[in-house]
Amino acid sequence: MSSKKLNSTLVNSLQPRDGYYAVFDAEVPGFHVKVTPRGKKVYYLWYRTRDGKPGKYRIGDHGIITPYQARETARKLSAEIQSGGDPARKLAERKAAPTVAEVCSRFREWLDAHRKASTVKEYSRVLDRWVIPRWGSMKLQDLSLVDIEEQHQKMASTPYEANRLLAVLSSMMGRAVTWKLLPKEGNVCADVERYPEASRGTILTSEQMTMLGEALREMTASECSREAANIILLLLLTGCRKGEVLTLKWDFIDLEHGVIRFPDTKTGQRTHTLGRGAIALLSTISRVKESPYVFPSPSDVSEAYSSNSLSGVWNRVREKAGLPHVRIHDLRHNRGSWGAKNQLGGFTLQQMLGHKAMATTQRYLHAFNDVLVEANDLLDGQFVKLLGMEDGNVVPFPKTPANGR
Repeated sequence: MSSKKLNSTLVNSLQPRDGYYAVFDAEVPGFHVKVTPRGKKVYYLWYRTRDGKPGKYRIGDHGIITPYQARETARKLSAEIQSGGDPARKLAERKAAPTVAEVCSRFREWLDAHRKASTVKEYSRVLDRWVIPRWGSMKLQDLSLVDIEEQHQKMASTPYEANRLLAVLSSMMGRAVTWKLLPKEGNVCADVERYPEASRGTILTSEQMTMLGEALREMTASECSREAANIILLLLLTGCRKGEVLTLKWDFIDLEHGVIRFPDTKTGQRTHTLGRGAIALLSTISRVKESPYVFPSPSDVSEAYSSNSLSGVWNRVREKAGLPHVRIHDLRHNRGSWGAKNQLGGFTLQQMLGHKAMATTQRYLHAFNDVLVEANDLLDGQFVKLLGMEDGNVVPFPKTPANGR
């Protein structure tokens, strides 16, 4: 087996033979150039790992890289092998590593089995709109913090959507860590700072509530619009999610005890306590024969009233009431915010709205500063009086001199 220092002059002079042959380098053990019967010349490194396993690594074609470049690569690979590495196995693992699109597919299957349909729909929307078009062909392990931050910054004008992208991507990469597709520190989304989001909801004033009531009363006068009006009223009077009301079945309702027992919601099984207004409303609704739903579809009583149909009716209602910017989901926010305004406790609001975590309820507890101002004014007045300050006025402290002494 010949052994010479490989250089351009030597490699260029090698001629093809009837069969393959190799010329080894005199400096780096195992590094050689292989010549094919057609004259193609390829650089390789033969090696043995520290546990004695033989390996072969293709470095590159002569003409694309020089003998010097190939030798330096061979030196680095040899150092890696001495440290316990196996370049050929590492390359094979990289080739087998999944792309972002492949992990998205597996993530969808996991979502279908573990998350609600509404969550699956929203996550799929983000994956199809942003993740797959942007990074689908890339290996997941190559998706870096820089890549994600760059895309996040491009979406700065739509902070809500930008943050949804991070949330979905972080969830998927978290699953990839669990599936051993990424190392423990592989979910780099946690290092991307989210954009602050302005509140998207509109809280109705007393005057707006009156205007909405007038529009709904006009609707109930028409039999064809009465069902949609009742749905909107029940959303207002319960604070339930739209999907919970649309798919509400008579079997869930216990008017005697004033509750709705939902067998499955976004947060799992839940019992919702009804107020007098909701009980009175449900008492006036007649059950449609052969339909399990409180609000069956007009076209097929075996199906629930559709979200699209309700959206169309809601657009007409809010236009008539002069509330063009109010979303139907705001009716739920409205219930929580009015509860906070009336100083209902956090636990009460959490149970009333069916929140799984108190953190979700906090948005309503901080929604009305005037409640906090009134509470502080009340306590300040009592404290000042008890401290014996003249006429209930706070006695100012002496001013500190300019030199601070």
